[in-house]
Amino acid sequence: EVGFIAASDDHLSHPGYSGGSAITQRQRGGLAAVFGTELSADSIFDALRNRETYATSGERMILDATLNGHKMGTRQAFAESRTLKGQVMGTAPIDLIEVLKNGDVIATLSGEFRQTNLEDHIFVQVNFASSSESTGRDNPRGYRPWVGSLEVSGARVKTVTTPGFQDGRFEWARQDWENENRVEFSTATRGRVNTMVLELEGASAETSIRVALKKGRESGTAPIRIRPYAKIPAEDFSFGFDEFVGGRLSREFQVEHYTDEISMQLIDPEGELDKRFEFTDDLEPRHGDYYYVRVRQMDGALAWSSPFWVGGESPR
Repeated sequence: EVGFIAASDDHLSHPGYSGGSAITQRQRGGLAAVFGTELSADSIFDALRNRETYATSGERMILDATLNGHKMGTRQAFAESRTLKGQVMGTAPIDLIEVLKNGDVIATLSGEFRQTNLEDHIFVQVNFASSSESTGRDNPRGYRPWVGSLEVSGARVKTVTTPGFQDGRFEWARQDWENENRVEFSTATRGRVNTMVLELEGASAETSIRVALKKGRESGTAPIRIRPYAKIPAEDFSFGFDEFVGGRLSREFQVEHYTDEISMQLIDPEGELDKRFEFTDDLEPRHGDYYYVRVRQMDGALAWSSPFWVGGESPR
């Protein structure tokens, strides 16, 4: 039985922010959140031992949850029905709240900032995501570069913002001086989602966004490096707004066994930061099932609750 925490590892004594000077450190270090009864060393270490913890990707999000009234990190008696309740208070609008059972997503609860209606004046969030799990004896995959441009047809780009870009020296998005509908960008992902937001005027089902990605190469992992850095081919494709399903479009890229993705969704940038949630699972209950919650914000920040176990026995 393990609880979830997160931490930085950049050797620069910056707790909670590991953005150093090296190109290999483009995102914040993680943070460990602890439910202590008081602000003391004994209380904090008791909570850590009891797995009354959750992890964030560096942002100071508040995540609280119970399963059938029991705190995260605990094992409870077997029950046929399991009701998960909780609340997240984010530092940016809440995008997704996912419930995982035995490692698989069984429920996705969208936040209040997603939109499904295509309107004349809209905000389009562009998401860059890459998987980075380790393989065998090797360390996790390094950074996946996303360098290129996008061009909007059938609408006007009013503003471009980058709420999910972490390091302004290497990550940026800017409109072309001569063509305001062309946006050049540079970012890199390693197991999280980096986001930028386009504010469009005059959008319709005839609007489209063409994306051109330059070829590149992975970078920035630590030894051991059994798997060589993969070369990323150039790509050129388009998203048509007439294809929006539930306010979302996506394009996947296979890099060896990793699956990367660019997706677009319609959003309300003033969406709620405070979200309560509830979900009941009564399908195929088994002894030893475990659950946890994963949260994602509009800026790509993540949080994970420690697991809940139902039935079964604690390790000896």
